[in-house]
Amino acid sequence: MKIRIDPLDKLASLVVKEKANWRCERCGAQHKRGDKGLHASHFHGRAKKSVRWDLRNLNSICHGCHSFFHANPEEHRAWKLKQLGEREYKKLDIDAHLPQKIDKPFIKRHLELLLSELQENK
Repeated sequence: MKIRIDPLDKLASLVVKEKANWRCERCGAQHKRGDKGLHASHFHGRAKKSVRWDLRNLNSICHGCHSFFHANPEEHRAWKLKQLGEREYKKLDIDAHLPQKIDKPFIKRHLELLLSELQENK
């Protein structure tokens, strides 16, 4: 089943890439703003709506690193654990498995504010 990308996904993707200054968070490769070779990678897939737009669950990852993580899920898990630390990793995992009511307008406003702050600080 293909997951539909909605405007909130696009906004979250932009926030994650801006936050990482358009660099791959794994290998450090620099990309130009708007480059399609840089992805917003979900640790827990987009079907897990409770963390779909949670920035702890998203990373700015180049196509090559994204492909590597899909082929090597244990490497992805170890990388994410190192990035978040054990406590935050466990919290994200729990949040990913809990059913939650999604408040899209709140999430949208939160992401818009983050994006605005990131762009103002450049």
